Amino acid sequence: MFKYTTIESFLSKNECQEILSFSLNNLNLKEATIGNPKKPINTDVRKSQVAFENYRIHFPKIIKNLENKFNKVVNIKGHELDFSETHYQFTEYKTGDYYNWHTDSNENNDNKFRYCSIVIQLSEDYTGGILELVDEGEVIKFNSGIGNVFIFLSNKLHRVTQVESGVRYSLVGWFALKTIKNYEKTLL
Repeated sequence: MFKYTTIESFLSKNECQEILSFSLNNLNLKEATIGNPKKPINTDVRKSQVAFENYRIHFPKIIKNLENKFNKVVNIKGHELDFSETHYQFTEYKTGDYYNWHTDSNENNDNKFRYCSIVIQLSEDYTGGILELVDEGEVIKFNSGIGNVFIFLSNKLHRVTQVESGVRYSLVGWFALKTIKNYEKTLL
């Protein structure tokens, strides 16, 4: 069963730079919230800047390639990934920023239908800021690298450790899982 994976160097440095330049020049970054954006900011849990944008409009080829690859990596009989959550989160972690242990999906929030989370690393000129995930009690550290894509189940506990120097930029997305109608009939 799929739990997590890394696709190393999925995006080129040029593609990452295009996304990064677009995001920094066109988006209005705001202090990140947790869950409902109307809740007060809790810097004990999260400290970063974010903006949401429909990257499918600006980078349709890149996003389509990502979605095609995800469908191959996360292959569950009778189901397919639902890419209807169209907005990706552009995230900036400056020196001292972090996101403590959390999940992207649970029964107690509006994101309970998120099945799979992705993190696309857009920069590499920083230290710290490591994406970590807990799997069966073991802490897994994802290897940093520009253009790397990290895919994991949204209900997995994960965090971004404190950035020690530089600025960490990433693009984050979430996908639901939907049942293929009449799946068993197609097996005949």
